[in-house]
Amino acid sequence: MPDNIEEKKYCLDEKKNGFAQINFGKDSCGLSSLIVDELWNDKSVSFAAQKSRHILIEGKKIILKSKDNKVAILNAIKSINEKLDFLKKIIKSC
Repeated sequence: MPDNIEEKKYCLDEKKNGFAQINFGKDSCGLSSLIVDELWNDKSVSFAAQKSRHILIEGKKIILKSKDNKVAILNAIKSINEKLDFLKKIIKSC
């Protein structure tokens, strides 16, 4: 696990109304953006967005709503990993 990632920050917090939230550290702005973009490719996701008061005050939060929030997040991460693996192969072959 990378040094700058703390597991407790990344717990999926399920809300009563079907929404879920994941809190990211202050240094994870790009990662949360990437995940939100990928969540919108999932047809089961009806809402996905980032939220923060200010990047210097608190980290980003992903807020999402789907048929199964945990599965949606895991699928988004899997898809990102596959795309990065493909990019890695292309760069190695150059």
